[in-house]
Amino acid sequence: MRKKDFKLYADECIEQDFVDHLREEHNLDVKSASEENLQGKPDKTILKRANDTRRFLLTYNKKHFFTNDKLIPFKDLFGIISLKFPKKEYPCYHLLWLAIHDKQSLIGKKFLVSYEHVSVRYKGEDGKVIKEILVGGKNCLLCKLEEAK
Repeated sequence: MRKKDFKLYADECIEQDFVDHLREEHNLDVKSASEENLQGKPDKTILKRANDTRRFLLTYNKKHFFTNDKLIPFKDLFGIISLKFPKKEYPCYHLLWLAIHDKQSLIGKKFLVSYEHVSVRYKGEDGKVIKEILVGGKNCLLCKLEEAK
């Protein structure tokens, strides 16, 4: 996938500085709930907007979006990326690692991006929730490329 095909929708807890950083420093296509005057709207409304625009929801809200499959069922999902690092810190290498993958392989999944790795949750063909760790910090291809510079 080319980065221009990796589209994000930032919920209101994502700071405008981070949205600007993703746009300016990494050339990612990011829209935000705040810019569309959707602050304070229910999580379902924000997720619906992300899904309707075929964008991965970007959030810090792990409790509601990553782990709560009853609130956010996989069948209603384009994709969610929950961030697990302090606000105002922008370790983008794992987020960018997702951006280089085939978009079809990411759709319908929930990702948790931290300093150390990317975790994913999705429903398998048998209907059971599968949890995997996709990449660790030392094994991340993008990290190795950054270190080589």
